[in-house]
Amino acid sequence: MKSKYTRKVTKEVIETYGLKIICNICGKVICDFDNTPPKDRFGDVVDYFTLTTGHHDWGNDSCDSIEHEDICSEDCVKTALIRYFKENQGSNTAYFELSKARAHKGMDYRTGEIFYYER
Repeated sequence: MKSKYTRKVTKEVIETYGLKIICNICGKVICDFDNTPPKDRFGDVVDYFTLTTGHHDWGNDSCDSIEHEDICSEDCVKTALIRYFKENQGSNTAYFELSKARAHKGMDYRTGEIFYYER
């Protein structure tokens, strides 16, 4: 016995607009990756800093105090930390977390797809 069935295949089109990161302190563009292929097979890489600040003064509502900032240089890191400590002089629970981050644009040379990631 033969059975016939049909199925509908839809192709999903994903448009990539790129990745743009701007310094929250000075307004400088840290990286502006568009959807063109990277310059070489290793991809385009930009290093920058991320700063997370907050405090525990409000109990459970302290989650509203958490702020994340992207920072371009060490000078902007100093400016951000000085500003943060001036704003939170009376707090006994103020904290900050500073880490280096990397934005990467690469290309899958088998499929030709361009990808972005941050870590």
